[in-house]
Amino acid sequence: MKLITKEIERKLKANQAMMDEADEKGMDFSIADRQPVVKLFNPVGAGTWFLFSMNEAGHAFGWAKISDGEYGWVDVNTLQKIDVGFDLGIERDLHYTPLTFKETAEMWG
Repeated sequence: MKLITKEIERKLKANQAMMDEADEKGMDFSIADRQPVVKLFNPVGAGTWFLFSMNEAGHAFGWAKISDGEYGWVDVNTLQKIDVGFDLGIERDLHYTPLTFKETAEMWG
């Protein structure tokens, strides 16, 4: 499965541009009330990623729950290549309904 479609990529990169602009202007950019664009998950074990932005290199920022939940960066290209066993890889939640990061962390915390 292709994890990042062209439409998802467009949204992630637009959010990255918004974050970069806020950083350049020295503005506070609170992520807690923002909604992730996409949810990726390991279908056979631990690992769920809620992604908000992505740069040109394919590094995405978001909130991940592997053992503990935390904000950070992940290389989407690496996620795309992971074999989790049973001839499966990381998948995109096709039925994902976005919540804010705060709500996501409270639910998945």
